[in-house]
Amino acid sequence: MLVLTLEQVRERRRPLAMLAAAGVPRSVLARSLLWQTAVPVVLGVTVAVGIGIAIAALVIRLTSLDLHIDWPTIGISTGVALVLVFVVTACSLPSLRSATRPSALRTE
Repeated sequence: MLVLTLEQVRERRRPLAMLAAAGVPRSVLARSLLWQTAVPVVLGVTVAVGIGIAIAALVIRLTSLDLHIDWPTIGISTGVALVLVFVVTACSLPSLRSATRPSALRTE
């Protein structure tokens, strides 16, 4: 996830530098980077939990057992994903800072 985020920042180096030169604060750009990282993770975790519970319910229904969902484990997995999003965003901030410098506007 970190490699993909750093690659996104590298690919968008010039547009990010132009936004910074136009007066967009770096904190806004950092929040957009957080959203770019968080939205796919939230969607992925939501879909995974939903499909996992649905498949478990089908299997449990076929075996005529009681369905017990382990919410603490789901909560821990979701919490780890949330922490991972913040760690990846924090690790990509130096790359964002270097991408928003005026020198990034120059072309070769």
